[in-house]
Amino acid sequence: MVENLGTPGLAVVPTGGQPIEWKMRTFLSANDVAALAATITFRDLCTAFGDGAPRPANQEERALFYALAPLEIAGKPLTVVDVQQHRLVAYVENGRLAWMDLLSEYSARPQ
Repeated sequence: MVENLGTPGLAVVPTGGQPIEWKMRTFLSANDVAALAATITFRDLCTAFGDGAPRPANQEERALFYALAPLEIAGKPLTVVDVQQHRLVAYVENGRLAWMDLLSEYSARPQ
């Protein structure tokens, strides 16, 4: 299961009131990446969004990304792939996937 792979982490997201904490996973080692790529869940996600429409992230999506991701990406491209009502965000740095998340899964908006 994907939720048991990689290294556990926690994103603390400001909401204007009490911050919300969301569990996350990181896949930094070659073994973690290989284990993630081998999961049916990950492959299904990639397949599902393979037919999506990629586009640059808008300002609201960039703000949510900044609230969730511990990365500085000012001036760098951030891609969103739309499939129906679902939005997958992907950030690639130096030819490698650095961050991927389903923005459409978050109901709280950062302030």
